[in-house]
Amino acid sequence: MSISTSSFNNQDNISGWLQELQRVTKPEDKSAKTVRCALELLQELNPKDKPEIAVVVHALLDKAALKDNRLAITLKGIATIDGFGCKEDTSSGLLLLKMSAERNCAEAKHYFAFLFLAKSNLMMAMRMFRDAAYGGHPRALRNYSKIAIQLRKTIKKMRFHLDKKQRRSKHRRRRHHDDESVEMDSIKQEHARRQQQLLLLVG
Repeated sequence: MSISTSSFNNQDNISGWLQELQRVTKPEDKSAKTVRCALELLQELNPKDKPEIAVVVHALLDKAALKDNRLAITLKGIATIDGFGCKEDTSSGLLLLKMSAERNCAEAKHYFAFLFLAKSNLMMAMRMFRDAAYGGHPRALRNYSKIAIQLRKTIKKMRFHLDKKQRRSKHRRRRHHDDESVEMDSIKQEHARRQQQLLLLVG
């Protein structure tokens, strides 16, 4: 993935990460300053114009991640998936994200939700958005609501097609039953006619 298409080249993402950093940072956590420095650097300088900025940002995130900052671990995972300031390595990036998510990092769960969305797995995406929302992630609840509405529409559409299929099947069974009834009536009528002819011959 190129720097221009990386998640780190999106100012909305960077603003969201700064908000999340402010929300989760504890007063005694000195590693948060390193994460803030990396994100503010991205706000001031465009990595597309200065690719070396990506290497500096990745180094700062790595430094904070070594101090067990969960948001830094998450962002390092995203950077590793994107190949932002480092060699692209999806499996290693996902491993970092999983480790962070298992330690209840809301940002990691929020990112996982989008990965599931990309694979059209709405149920897992909803679950991740829900878990991130429970973790206090400010954007997760809105995204959860959007997916819930989309999922309800999908289920409603599926039920409509299922009901339509069932109605067709029921109609075919009814028509088959009607055909059988007509045939049975015809047999009964023929039987009655022969009985009547037999009585006339006997009489």
